[in-house]
Amino acid sequence: MGLDKLSQLYRTILLDYAAHPKYAQPLEILDQEVRLINHSCGDQVTLQVKFADDEGSEMVKIDQIACLASGCTIFQASSAIMTEQVLGKKLSDVTKMKAAFYQMLEGHDLAEDDKKKLGDATLLAGVSQFPARIKCAALPWQAVAEAIERKQEGK
Repeated sequence: MGLDKLSQLYRTILLDYAAHPKYAQPLEILDQEVRLINHSCGDQVTLQVKFADDEGSEMVKIDQIACLASGCTIFQASSAIMTEQVLGKKLSDVTKMKAAFYQMLEGHDLAEDDKKKLGDATLLAGVSQFPARIKCAALPWQAVAEAIERKQEGK
């Protein structure tokens, strides 16, 4: 497959994520809600998280998640992908995923293990070539990191 066709395929997948997010319905019961805005372009996210913490503090997982996102296509795709990738994961793993995602957005090559953990989030690697759009892709990951931080601080 040529590079142009591969690039088009990635674009198509990202557009599909943006148009059909799986976890965009508000949660009825939640532990954390984080609202963030990217003032440079108007992206807005309300992230709701329900944690499963009956296994002890080291095994806390994201049990349910809702990401109510409005904004540009990159932001919406990143929001949809992030929710799918972090659902059911331990908080420590999500924190590592966020760090790897940020490295990727900074243009760094990722280890195969990190690529595997990020799954379809690696489709956003090209965003690193457009500094003004990095905030768009990063905002939902910032929201989940803030929800985890609040949980760990007992807020």
